[in-house]
Amino acid sequence: MTRVVTFLILLTVLPSFSLQAQPTCEGNLGPNILANGDFGIGSTSFLTNNPFYSTDLDFIADWPTVPNSYAVTSSTEGSDISLCWINTSDNSGATNAYMLVANVGEGEQNIFNSTLEVCDGIDYLLSFDVINLSDCPENANPVLSILIDGAESYNTGILPQDGNWHTHEQLISIPAGTDFIQLSFQSLSAGSLALDNIALRHCSPEVVLPNITTACPNNAAVITPMMIGDMYPNPHYQWQQSFDGGNSWTDITSENAPTLTITQTTPGIFYRVQIANGPINFLNESCRATSNSTSILIAEPIEIFLTPLLCEGEVFEYNGHLLTEPGNYELPIPGESGCDSLIHIQLFNYPAYEHLYNLNLCEGDLYQGEAIHEDTIIVQHYSTINGCDSTIITEIEVANSDALSINGEEILCNGATTILDAPPTYVTYLWNTGNSSHEIEVQSGGHYSLTVTNSAGCELTAEFEVAESTPGFLAMVENTSCPDATDGQISASPTFGGSPPYLFNLNDQAWQLDANFLNLSAGIYNIGIQDAWGCEHYEDLEILAEELPSLDISGIPTTAVDIGDTIHLGISTPLPGYQFSWQGDGLISCDTCNVIAWQPFYNGILSLSANAPNSCNQQVEITLDLRDRYRIYIPTAFSPNGDGNNDTFYPQMGSNATQVVHLNIYDRWGGHVFSSSQSNTSDTSSAWDGSRQGQELDTGTYLYETEIEFKDGNIRRFAGVVNLLR
Repeated sequence: MTRVVTFLILLTVLPSFSLQAQPTCEGNLGPNILANGDFGIGSTSFLTNNPFYSTDLDFIADWPTVPNSYAVTSSTEGSDISLCWINTSDNSGATNAYMLVANVGEGEQNIFNSTLEVCDGIDYLLSFDVINLSDCPENANPVLSILIDGAESYNTGILPQDGNWHTHEQLISIPAGTDFIQLSFQSLSAGSLALDNIALRHCSPEVVLPNITTACPNNAAVITPMMIGDMYPNPHYQWQQSFDGGNSWTDITSENAPTLTITQTTPGIFYRVQIANGPINFLNESCRATSNSTSILIAEPIEIFLTPLLCEGEVFEYNGHLLTEPGNYELPIPGESGCDSLIHIQLFNYPAYEHLYNLNLCEGDLYQGEAIHEDTIIVQHYSTINGCDSTIITEIEVANSDALSINGEEILCNGATTILDAPPTYVTYLWNTGNSSHEIEVQSGGHYSLTVTNSAGCELTAEFEVAESTPGFLAMVENTSCPDATDGQISASPTFGGSPPYLFNLNDQAWQLDANFLNLSAGIYNIGIQDAWGCEHYEDLEILAEELPSLDISGIPTTAVDIGDTIHLGISTPLPGYQFSWQGDGLISCDTCNVIAWQPFYNGILSLSANAPNSCNQQVEITLDLRDRYRIYIPTAFSPNGDGNNDTFYPQMGSNATQVVHLNIYDRWGGHVFSSSQSNTSDTSSAWDGSRQGQELDTGTYLYETEIEFKDGNIRRFAGVVNLLR
């Protein structure tokens, strides 16, 4: 059953003989399956037999002056004047070639039809040439439509009156299972036109074989095609052979694989392959792609024999192989044909020599006529009888004075000693001091030299300089202005014996360039100096304090003092120009005088600050033993009998009390007996005489309660019992 499909067609309109960008096949184009697409060649101007190209137009073997008629002719030159056509010829360029010319009336008119057998599953390229024959502007311009199986696939639009042929191409994809298509050219409007060179070619890959296929002896030859383009998604192969140089070909039975393997190669036979998209398409010769031919060449390998000569240490390289050891080697060498050749190598290895000699010489000794003054390596090259480079290396060690060294201290500090010594590996030693050992003790500076003899009998000399350094300094000391002042100074000046620059330190503190030490208090200080060699010297220096006269105070009590008692103090030492400042507890009569009266109230501490005319200050502190500041004496009994002893009851107070605020007396049952208030401490008129409202009371125990004010303003309360005796 024939399957009818609708195709997606890409079309471009091109001017005659110039193809612009257009859909093309990537590989090759197969044969034109439209056999009558170029309308043939004839000896007459018109084709006389009806070719049955059109189903709607009438065939005329003359000028188609009647609408809806066509003719097949080679040229329009001399056409009927009523047609008003341009002069043009067939577009193939061949002599006496035909084209189809049509005079189309109104409506849809079929101009050309053809049923074509196609290959399914691949692409075809459809191309055709068309020209508008009208030469009169008033004539209608035709419109051409291309139909595939009765469905319009492309419309050219109005064909231009430009006198040119236009080439159209379209790429058609044939679906799988499609065997035939109906191709039609249809006019959609009135007008005159010509068609030529209608072609439908399938897109096939380019199949390439090598012109010569090389095979190695006794090996099979393998032929592999290269297929350019992927037009055949399901390729089917058929290998063929020719025994007459490619004039005729026969299929090789059952050789349908992508490659052909020939186990028995015979000269003079040619091979090729035909490919189609699947075995069904292969049955149609127009659906095949055919390769070029190839023949078999048997490549003969070669053998090469080499006998290189190598010196020891050299490398022989052949085709990437590195050979160093003597022996016989066989190396396969791939040829361009893929057949390996064989290289036979017999490698000989001759020795190369390197001699090493050690020689000890004294400085200035001759070697090969040349005086040698320093360690030297002499390299001499020569060639052996086999031409191998060899070497003699002579290492000469020269015993010179630079190799002898004396070790020791270069500086002697402050009379110290040092040991000068040389390496103990020499045979004899002689110092300029007369010593013959490898070391000597040096107690003073000076120039020292040493001559030694080594095991080769060479004399070597070395010298050594020892210097002495005894740094010292002169110091200026400035005492403090006052005993507790910190304005003392020490300044040090370096003396001869050391090497500048100098550093100084105080009491083992950090070294400094400044030799002045300021803001020091009285005391002993250790001053150090260090010179450029690191030699040091230290001295102890003392800063004294300015002595001030003693500060003596008279009138200081040696026993306890009652709080509030007055103490008279005075400065007994004559101190002209001094300024005094008294500060302390209680009342001071004059805080800047040298004689004062002082009443202590609390702690009994008094300090005196005396500033001398040179601004030095002395401090003296006095601390007294004060009895209780609130100390009073209240009797526990009294006897009001008029004998003058203990006739009244009243608190006894020291000088620190100022007044009795009040005094109350109660009997044992709490009854009020007596009271007094605001009485001076020495006012006995406020005392209780043992009566109540003038009536003497009986002997017994009574209660008292009183408040007393002291000089510091504090009021204290006291209470207790008193016994009334008669």
